[in-house]
Amino acid sequence: MSKYLLRIICPACGNRTISQRYHTCGGKRYIDEDLNLYCDKCNDKTFFFDSIFQCECHDEFREVNLQKFLGAMSILSTSSEIPHRIIQKMVNKALAL
Repeated sequence: MSKYLLRIICPACGNRTISQRYHTCGGKRYIDEDLNLYCDKCNDKTFFFDSIFQCECHDEFREVNLQKFLGAMSILSTSSEIPHRIIQKMVNKALAL
């Protein structure tokens, strides 16, 4: 299964700045079509909605907000190399939760 570099808006607060997302250890985050996140540094594997995120708008780590996630996926569909069919699969999986 392919993994894609996770460059999205903040899925916790919706800050519209597209940024590379990092694991708490400092490693880059990658996402697969099943919404699993992978760290390239410590090899952590976590389901997207079990993860926490921070950005320049909030220093503390926050849980994912479904509405903000959907906004992030909408932007991702126009600003990444992830095929549209994969993004649609990710959105469908999130909506089924």
